[in-house]
Amino acid sequence: MIYIAISIILFNVLVVFFKLFEKYNIDNLQALISNYFISALLSLLLLSENDNIQSSIESEWFIHAIILGTLFISIFNIYALGIQKIGISTSSVINKMSFVVPVVFSIIFYENEVFSFSILFGILLALLGIYLSSTNNSSFNFDKKYLWIILIIFFGQGLVDIVLNDSKFYIPKDENILFFLILFISATTAGIVILFAKKQISHIKIKNLFWGAIFGIPNFFSIFYFLKALQSDYFIDKSYLIFPLTSVGIVVTTTFLGVLIYKEILTKRNLIGITIAIISILIISF
Repeated sequence: MIYIAISIILFNVLVVFFKLFEKYNIDNLQALISNYFISALLSLLLLSENDNIQSSIESEWFIHAIILGTLFISIFNIYALGIQKIGISTSSVINKMSFVVPVVFSIIFYENEVFSFSILFGILLALLGIYLSSTNNSSFNFDKKYLWIILIIFFGQGLVDIVLNDSKFYIPKDENILFFLILFISATTAGIVILFAKKQISHIKIKNLFWGAIFGIPNFFSIFYFLKALQSDYFIDKSYLIFPLTSVGIVVTTTFLGVLIYKEILTKRNLIGITIAIISILIISF
């Protein structure tokens, strides 16, 4: 549980950074590329003398790292587009609710996963809690022509979680840093390709790279500890629990962060949602 808690705390740090990105008009794509580059450098610095970069190409997890790196930056760009076209509230809720995808996948395809109806009830409560605590309207409001964006955010983020969860079966714990090195190199490369495709390579600004570099440190460790949670003995046969626990934990903590730091006002609907979300954590955990 400690690894999940650390990952959630670090995600809250990332939320603060995103607020600063908005405040200082930071280009998300450029900042992300810089972030993944710094994360790759961190991985390189943390490599042990036993790690062999060349041999990683032949490892079972190599393709996982390449896929994840490409997905990380690609899905985030769709998410950023969603914020512009369908709004931040709808995009955020869909992103958080996507934990259902890896949960269903784990239950169906991993025979050793232990599941019960109480956990199913907890997961359904988690979905309701996320929805109520993250929205102020009774329904989503968006132009139906952008339904494809919602589907990509939902299934795309779900696919990221599936691949990351599946990676734990192939990565020896002493090769985690090597795995992250390949992942972040892949993400950086994919980001540069997207930058060229958008013909924005000439628009690079130092401030975007600077903020992205700072962002890269907590981002690296949030992913690092999330993988350690997936690999822990406690979750080895019930990894599907990590996704709703993390999503709900993020919703609850970021909500209170908004109240404390940004003086956001919680509605009665939000408070009910937070209460339901906390109850779902208790049911899922125990």
